[in-house]
Amino acid sequence: MVELLFFLKDYSINILTVFLVLITAYYAWQTKKMVKEMEIARRLQFIPALKIKPTRLYSGNYFDVEIVNIGLGPAKNIKEKIRLEPKSR
Repeated sequence: MVELLFFLKDYSINILTVFLVLITAYYAWQTKKMVKEMEIARRLQFIPALKIKPTRLYSGNYFDVEIVNIGLGPAKNIKEKIRLEPKSR
């Protein structure tokens, strides 16, 4: 028991320093992980989102559509192809 007390007395600062280094490394790892998640969330926030809605119906099978960007990012190089298919029975 006495040897343990002398050991702790001599090496207590070293033991605490190693413990604090391990805790700091853990916090640095967690912070890096959180920064990656925040970058992904920020990128996803500004993705364009297109909404297609019919605006005017004509007689027969014709109608006008309006394409609106409801997302926060700009919609660039948009290519559209609309195909109407009959309902399957």
